[in-house]
Amino acid sequence: MRRVFLSLCLLSVVALGARADDDLPSVNTVPCVVKCANSTPAAPVRRFLPSYPQVFRENEQDGYVGLRFTVGTDGHVTNIVLEKLIGPKRFADMMTGVVEDWVYTPATIDGKPVEQSLVYSESFRVVGKIPGVRQPFLAPYKDISDLISTGKLDEAGKKLKELQTHTELNFYERGTLAALLAPLLLHQHDDLGAYDVSRDAVYIFRRVLPPQVQAGLVRNYIIASIAVGDFVEAGRWATFFRTMDGADRKDPIIDVAARELAKIKAAPQFATRAKIPLIDEGGDRVVDLGQRDFAFYDVAGSLDSFQLICRQGASTSKISGNAEWHVPPDWNDCKLAVRGAPGTTFSVMQFAPGSPTAAPQSK
Repeated sequence: MRRVFLSLCLLSVVALGARADDDLPSVNTVPCVVKCANSTPAAPVRRFLPSYPQVFRENEQDGYVGLRFTVGTDGHVTNIVLEKLIGPKRFADMMTGVVEDWVYTPATIDGKPVEQSLVYSESFRVVGKIPGVRQPFLAPYKDISDLISTGKLDEAGKKLKELQTHTELNFYERGTLAALLAPLLLHQHDDLGAYDVSRDAVYIFRRVLPPQVQAGLVRNYIIASIAVGDFVEAGRWATFFRTMDGADRKDPIIDVAARELAKIKAAPQFATRAKIPLIDEGGDRVVDLGQRDFAFYDVAGSLDSFQLICRQGASTSKISGNAEWHVPPDWNDCKLAVRGAPGTTFSVMQFAPGSPTAAPQSK
């Protein structure tokens, strides 16, 4: 079982300024003195790690749970948010029950306790098994491959989506399915679908797959990231793609990603499209920020709130129509964790500081 614990040093909470909506709820502020030089992160005092459930081991069942939570000023865990779930809901229930009993020494700024946001992810994998597609899934996998090779893409896509709903799929099976489904969705102009499928594959399943399959998944993710406007992510993975085994170092997608990233850094504004995960996949949608000012528009569904997560701090705000927010000038490496009704699609319009605001109205 592979455990990954990511502790984000988010020790300051700075208000997000609303330029277009004076009624936006205010956010309490805790200034970070001298860029957090006088701060200490939350440190675990009691943190039990989960054991791998025997029933999943016997069924050769893999799973992944990603959680985000707050360590309060008393050191106890609150506000647990399910960011990502792959596999049965029991994975998430078990992990949530474990994390809510953890206790920390609280983070401090200038000696005073402050809240801190942390992220924890857990991969449950059956060790000792040779990776591969198991017998029950071999026939449908071959059928799908045959449909694609004969040009029956709509039928292949339908069967792929049905096969992906099986919670007992292992990581190797999920990765090989993603390698088929992502380019198919791109061909069908379902950029958001291809982005979600390939993102899971490169972050969670990639390492169990052969090098050439890994390279193909990363390439599809770069293409999908560009298509939805996540140029920061596209540039990040294009740099990695250049060094991968099984990848073509001269692949034109590398230069395309670099050009697009440079273009948006110089552009007065650009939009990133996203979709809130379905109820059985997680709670929030994470969006990278490439500019310091942003607004939400083209909302099909309902958005509730977001958390701005940067290297230097974090802040939470309700989402209000026609409002705009700005990232504090000394914060960088920022992302938005957006919460809303499952299946809601939306765009984040990002503005360069001082540029004219022209975000379209929400639907």
